[in-house]
Amino acid sequence: MIKFNKLQLISLLVYVIESMAFAGFLSTTAHAQLASSVARSTNQSPSSSFDGVVEAVRQTVVAAQVSGAVVELKVKAGDRVKMGQALARLDSRAADQTVTAGQAQVRATRAALEVAAKDFARQKLLFEKRFISQAALDQAEAIYKSAEAQVAAQIAQTGAARSQSDFYVLRAPYAGVVADVSIVLGDMAMPGRPILTLYDPALMRVTVSIPQTIDTSRQLKQSAKVEFPGAAGAQTPNLADDQVEAVIHPWVYPAPRSAETYFTNVKDGGVYETPFVLRFGLSMRGLVPAGKVAGRAGHHHLLVNQDLPLDFKKPLPFTDKYIHFGKGQMEMVVNLPPGRYDLRLLLADQGHIPYFVYSKPLNITVSKQNTNVTPVSVQGPPRVELLSPADRATVTPPFRIQFHVSGYNVAHVLPKVAETGHFRLTMECAGRKPEVMNFTAGQTETWLSPPTGDYTMRLELVSNVDSGKVMNISSSSAISVVAR
Repeated sequence: MIKFNKLQLISLLVYVIESMAFAGFLSTTAHAQLASSVARSTNQSPSSSFDGVVEAVRQTVVAAQVSGAVVELKVKAGDRVKMGQALARLDSRAADQTVTAGQAQVRATRAALEVAAKDFARQKLLFEKRFISQAALDQAEAIYKSAEAQVAAQIAQTGAARSQSDFYVLRAPYAGVVADVSIVLGDMAMPGRPILTLYDPALMRVTVSIPQTIDTSRQLKQSAKVEFPGAAGAQTPNLADDQVEAVIHPWVYPAPRSAETYFTNVKDGGVYETPFVLRFGLSMRGLVPAGKVAGRAGHHHLLVNQDLPLDFKKPLPFTDKYIHFGKGQMEMVVNLPPGRYDLRLLLADQGHIPYFVYSKPLNITVSKQNTNVTPVSVQGPPRVELLSPADRATVTPPFRIQFHVSGYNVAHVLPKVAETGHFRLTMECAGRKPEVMNFTAGQTETWLSPPTGDYTMRLELVSNVDSGKVMNISSSSAISVVAR
């Protein structure tokens, strides 16, 4: 017979209880229904996810053109507005008084004109009867014409004051949504100071920065998908191939600027003799001829002494103030007569409806028009050029490379338009394999961040119809890339 002391009995009892509890747990677990799922193979290609920013393609900062206290705010952030709808009102009492005074001055000068006209008519009768001299008649005529000119000047001045009084009411340039209101009632609005921000929700874009370590050459061949995980029941639309406009190369650097057009060879305030060649540049977009659709590509329009259109949903007219370049041209020969001109570039889609992509206004003076010079002689032979960096330049990454063609048309490859091409850039460095970049979305510039070294660059224009056919090639250009 085995004997246990009191402490051993307590320990044995605890062990038995724990054993029974564990046995009961195993019994219960054995009969429990476990959740499970079957693993199956899939044919889907591997993918990667990246965070992006959703932004409006068309967004406007509305600012006042005149100074004045804000006396009324008619909208708040999140409000939908219609084109032409009043957004805010500034104190216009002083401007209204100026208009009233101007109208009174118009009435006064018209009264003086009536007196001068009657006096001139009387003087003419007296001169016909030889009661006064020719000098007296000339003096009466001069007084009449002076009064007539004063009326015209006063009417113009009053009209200008009336137009300026309209600036005290800020209106929506297009239908959209108010994103932000930057002022409160009583604030002093100044020219150029933002009042509110407006965007058009009809066309949005997603901007994503993809690390250079990712194999984009494989993954961007698939259809891209945009997901909104924070929105209940949100759609996850697939993007068509033509909507993903990427140059597949690890050296390509995201452009540090927004989409815009610009002039590459003239400067604001410049004085020029015509004819001369005016060259166009384009950032963050590509070219495609009118009537063709390819992603967000478009074609250039030159506005001569013409402001931007108020309605960006209507096609641009065909007039001498709206010059269309619907074939994908990158330049034109300007042959304007002497005078001052305001020039602006505007990008538009296949139906000539403008994108919100335009240049800053450029003011030039034409000092002389050379009638003995032909436009063909100014433009020169068809060619491909590397505009920047300059040959033998030293640059630090990232840097911009600007392309140009004369006598050719540039286009996105997707529509396969005859007599158009796209750019192909080759960079060679001693001891390394040549790097080739194809700009198939009609791009006319790029930003690069290559390793340091001495490079030779060569630019080709490749046919969009005849596969592999080189339409023209630039001269070689040498650059040195150094670290910052």
